[in-house]
Amino acid sequence: MLFSVCCAQTKPSFTIKPNSKAVLQISYRHNIKVRQLFTYSNNVLPYLGDFRREDSLPIGTNDKYIHYEIASPQNGYLALDHLGATIYLVPSDTLVLTIDLSQDNPWQKYQFKGTYARINQYYFDQARALKSLPMHTRAQLANQMPTLAIYQQKMDSLLKVELAYFESYLTKHSLPLWFVQKEKQQIRYSDAAYRTNAVTYRRFIKMDSANAVPKNYYHFVSPSLLNDPSAAHLVDYQHFLTDYFFHLYFQQKRVKEAANYLPILASTYVSGLSWDIFMARLLSEYLAGLPTSGEQMLAKYYPKFTDKRWINQLRDYYRDAYTLKPGELAPNFALEDHLDSLAYLKDFRGQVIYLSFWFTGCAPCRQEMPLENELVKYFEGKPVRIVNICVRSSQADWAKVSKLYNLQTVNLYANKAWESTLISKYNVKAYPHYVLIDQEGKIVKNNCSRPSGNAKAEIAALLKQ
Repeated sequence: MLFSVCCAQTKPSFTIKPNSKAVLQISYRHNIKVRQLFTYSNNVLPYLGDFRREDSLPIGTNDKYIHYEIASPQNGYLALDHLGATIYLVPSDTLVLTIDLSQDNPWQKYQFKGTYARINQYYFDQARALKSLPMHTRAQLANQMPTLAIYQQKMDSLLKVELAYFESYLTKHSLPLWFVQKEKQQIRYSDAAYRTNAVTYRRFIKMDSANAVPKNYYHFVSPSLLNDPSAAHLVDYQHFLTDYFFHLYFQQKRVKEAANYLPILASTYVSGLSWDIFMARLLSEYLAGLPTSGEQMLAKYYPKFTDKRWINQLRDYYRDAYTLKPGELAPNFALEDHLDSLAYLKDFRGQVIYLSFWFTGCAPCRQEMPLENELVKYFEGKPVRIVNICVRSSQADWAKVSKLYNLQTVNLYANKAWESTLISKYNVKAYPHYVLIDQEGKIVKNNCSRPSGNAKAEIAALLKQ
């Protein structure tokens, strides 16, 4: 018997609400040592970005408030001293975590309070029962398994374990019916998102060939899985759509037509709110990385959006986002290079600088790297410096990827302090992000063309001035 109905926990609204926030209040007591805190949440509205925060809880007793910008109910993550679990966040709601930190293990004595307390308790019970969060296990498997066929088998087993645990949990605990339906949906799309992303990851990170994908790999994809407007607000659902459509795109070998072909796929397979959010996310990528193409796409598809309120916000946001104007002095930096020396932006004064922000898990960033090397070769002997700045990555991963692609650029690494400063000052909204700086150290264009676009011509034109 399933005890799944719980009237005390009100079903949240799954309407997209831009500019909404969820609050986590951590009321900690008797803390015996400084605790490392890490939390994040994803956002279905891409221009709001993912929320990540690393912080600490000092010794003693106090309250800490964390505000998450989310436009719809979403799963997040919370960890203390590297031990944690999924948390459930709802716009305009405050989740209270009361925790006694008088023991070395931070999760010996804790209690959730609030409208969705029981749901959050389920996620923490799940983390303890399964030892490792399913999403973390899925991410590790994509890297660890020697082939996608073996990865597929492991994923099948993991999905069975996760569903079996949830069904078992429901025989002993009361959860609201709407959440039972939502969680089954979440499990389904988390599994689908990681399976489809594994193909992209292994193609660009592990350099698998197209032949490495088993013929039956996408057996789990069905029309109902693709077109599910009730799941449109789930980040994992949107990730699944994106990676699956890119799979179809690469199958057609349409190397230069993504801006045209992906909307065709979206119109073929999804509708309603699913189409709205997928297209908003796609437009966000183009508005951030290829603004001219993004504006053209927005003009073309704007009339087809069912709900124009938040697509209007997306458009206005990107028009106002890049506040670093031409003629302003480019923000300086002092960053480590591959020889452990410090490089300053001012060191390159008198040269045209083509600046790239990237991170190691970014497939589009990696696609541009061979072309960045070509730019280095093309402008050899001329006053031009192609400069890469790696952010949101470990030093080990930075070194590994740099070696893998034999980067010939001025290759720099930003630690966490510099990372947050530069992302803010250069208004980095998506990756890769390129900036063109003139010989006097002034901004020519923030968010300029990629190497695969018109970068070579823009740099050459600046040299002639």
